[in-house]
Amino acid sequence: MDMRQSFLLGFLMIGAWFPLHGETQQVAWPGKGNPQFILDAPVGWKVSLPRADYDYIDLEGLTGLTLSFRAITATELERDAKIQAAVEEAIKYLRKTYGELDLKDKQTNTVNGLAGFYIEGTGIYIKDKTPCVFFVGFYVLTNGSVVEIWFEGELADTENIGVARKIIKTLREPGGSLSEILQGP
Repeated sequence: MDMRQSFLLGFLMIGAWFPLHGETQQVAWPGKGNPQFILDAPVGWKVSLPRADYDYIDLEGLTGLTLSFRAITATELERDAKIQAAVEEAIKYLRKTYGELDLKDKQTNTVNGLAGFYIEGTGIYIKDKTPCVFFVGFYVLTNGSVVEIWFEGELADTENIGVARKIIKTLREPGGSLSEILQGP
């Protein structure tokens, strides 16, 4: 491979690393000081930092679609129970908030080396009868903690739903090399 081909390959790899169009901001949970995990989001998405160690960071898109995430601290022995409790809490919230709830079956997947699963669905927002879509996923970090990440938005907001999915695909632990991250989904 000559130098020009090497440069082009490197450029393409960097392009794959930035799946979001335009400028991105790096968002770390619980903050940039000692993050457990990192996501990349478009500049312009509003970031609301957590008020407590167990609270969510919210990313709000220009149309109101919100992506929220946090880490659930757990030992290996208590991890499954804590995930189950978080799933039950999420489903309880969805049932309280949406009518005509349609939850899909749980899907397992891996995001940048982090094994986990997600549940997607649709429903009608009870307050204003807007058709909505939601996603909730759980991914295990190497320290044993679990990332809970989800978004809610209007079903018609396909552009920002696509952006939220791309943000989720940037989920990673700090310190991963570019080649490790590029081997993700």
